[in-house]
Amino acid sequence: MSVESLMSGLIGALAGGLITGGFTIYAINRTETFAKSSAAENEAGLVRSLLHAIHDELEVVFERYRRHVAPQVEALQPNTPFALFFPVNNDYFTVFNGNAHLVGKIKDHDLRRSLVRTYVLAKGLVDTFRMNNHMLAELERAEELAAATGLESDEKVRRERYAALCDYGALIQKDHYEALSAYEDLFRRLHKNGVLSQ
Repeated sequence: MSVESLMSGLIGALAGGLITGGFTIYAINRTETFAKSSAAENEAGLVRSLLHAIHDELEVVFERYRRHVAPQVEALQPNTPFALFFPVNNDYFTVFNGNAHLVGKIKDHDLRRSLVRTYVLAKGLVDTFRMNNHMLAELERAEELAAATGLESDEKVRRERYAALCDYGALIQKDHYEALSAYEDLFRRLHKNGVLSQ
């Protein structure tokens, strides 16, 4: 074997290796680019689906609330208690709670903030009604006790519970209007982002 044929073989092997390596790197880069593009498309689709589900969840919850409770809250006069026992024992926000880990993937900061604000205020409103229900039950017990005993001390407790409920009525109205305002803001933002038109 001559040096010339050895060199020719070596140069051919080296050129073949470089060409193969170059195409391998090219193929890896294309695969990686495709995978990133596909992952980004999947994530965008997931976020779109989440926003649609959140829209539907809030629409149903707030429609029911507006139909059954909001009129009484809005009609509440100053210094009067909200005397309606509103059963709020369930979790009305299953879509949000089950997918809260995806909220951070919403790229629009204002939309994401509006969504979180709406849920925080809506959950706060639910807590407000739970507390009002508790206070109504406490007033009922105080009224029964005051009627049964006729004692001034029991009547004083009844008056204090009633006064606390009157003060709490104003908080219910405040929380009601804040939650509705946040809901309307969120729906404007969802519409602006194309969620309602898809």
